[in-house]
Amino acid sequence: MKRFTIIALFVALSAAATLWAADSLAGRDIVDQGLKATLSGTLVEENGEWSLRTVGKTYAVHLGNYSILYPKGIGLKDGEQASVSGFLVGEDVSAISLASNGRTYTFREEDGTPLWAGRGNRRNAAGMNLDEKAGR
Repeated sequence: MKRFTIIALFVALSAAATLWAADSLAGRDIVDQGLKATLSGTLVEENGEWSLRTVGKTYAVHLGNYSILYPKGIGLKDGEQASVSGFLVGEDVSAISLASNGRTYTFREEDGTPLWAGRGNRRNAAGMNLDEKAGR
């Protein structure tokens, strides 16, 4: 009985860790793990976070540190139709570009490199393992 309890506890903790990890994906994690996709739907803004509601599913849209690229802001509006091209993992999309209401905003290169990252220490570089990031 004790063995069963330990196994059940381990399974429960693993499930909780998986759910936590899914909720804490950063844009670069989505780029590293995801596949390129283009989604179309309706923009939804809630507490400063953007989502895209498609037929049957809502995706969290990760735009990254866009204030560096667009210091005057991006003119998105809740309820607008939009098309997002980016990297998709589950219900998260890390945007390469977002087109809405005749405007297109670009956030990443096609390889996933964020446009706001600059040359610096390449901490935000996508598609690189840790040795490459460290310059080894």
